[in-house]
Amino acid sequence: MKKNRISVIVPMYCVAKLLARGIASLKSQTGDFEVLLIDDGSPDETRTAAETLTAGDSRFRVIAETHHGTAAAMRNRGVELAGGDYVFFMDADDELEPTALSDIAAAWAR
Repeated sequence: MKKNRISVIVPMYCVAKLLARGIASLKSQTGDFEVLLIDDGSPDETRTAAETLTAGDSRFRVIAETHHGTAAAMRNRGVELAGGDYVFFMDADDELEPTALSDIAAAWAR
C-alpha cells in the first residue's frame, strides 16, 4: 500500500517575521508529511526563527543554502532532498487549513 507521504517545500529569504503563522498551520496538519524549510542565505534571522519555531518536531528540517537569489532554486533543492511520494510547495507566509495535507494526499491517491 502506498504511503502517500507529502514533502512540503518552503523556500525562505528574509521572512523571519512572517514564519510563525505558516509554521503553526503546518504543525496542526494531520497525516504523514515532512516539511523542508530551505533558507536561501538570508542575512536576517530567518534560519534562527525557523529552527526555534520547529525545535523538537521531527517532521521539520531547516536547510541552509548559500544565496542563489530565487525561490525556484530553493524549490528545486527541496525536490532533491524530498522523501515524500508527493511534493507540495508553500510560501513562508502561507497558511493551511488543519486537514489540508491529508485531504490533498487522499485526493492524489484516487
